[in-house]
Amino acid sequence: MKEEVTLGQTTFILVGTGHVFQESVDLVRTTILDTGPDYVALELDSNRLRALQSESRESPGFFQIMGMGLRMAIVGSLLSYLQNKVGQETGVFPGAEMLEAAEAAHAVGASVVLIDQDIVATLNRLISSFSLKDIVRILFYLLTPTKMELGHIDSVMVDSLTEELRRVSPSAHRVLIQERDRIMARNLLSLSGTVVVVVGAGHLRGIKHNLIENYKSSQNEEMQ
Repeated sequence: MKEEVTLGQTTFILVGTGHVFQESVDLVRTTILDTGPDYVALELDSNRLRALQSESRESPGFFQIMGMGLRMAIVGSLLSYLQNKVGQETGVFPGAEMLEAAEAAHAVGASVVLIDQDIVATLNRLISSFSLKDIVRILFYLLTPTKMELGHIDSVMVDSLTEELRRVSPSAHRVLIQERDRIMARNLLSLSGTVVVVVGAGHLRGIKHNLIENYKSSQNEEMQ
């Protein structure tokens, strides 16, 4: 999935990916190599980038997990488990397209920019937004077998998944999708030139909307 938006002198090429899909890895690499952008912006923070670049990519140990606090450990471990499980089924480890983007950026001389909120801050916001009952409900939903076809990602699939998240937990949708869309769009507006933006497909529409609205607001403020 890919969209393009030009705001002033800056062109954003938004690449929406599935974090465990080979087609996303290929799309990211092709887009960056063909475009030769000034920047490659990634849906990562420094901690997650280091974790991806670690050769072992091992899961945290028991004491590391418990050090996060029980509820954060449950949510963090669950999300990690789910992505790794799907990754095994598709043959692509979670975040492979992000590493591919960083390597392609290096190949064309583009600067890599990390635009996402720190993962600990996101998890803290997530935990504070719902009760243990909410966690159990989400746990049950995520571990329920799905009939979804895992070999392909498109707008229909993405819309369906994000709407399902909104239905199961509006608070989780707000923290994981809407709040981060605003943060990443705000960080992107500090860049100029040609920018390839690599984000999960569920963020593509929201980031584009926030980019346009924030740019319009800044233009209006300058005219006043």
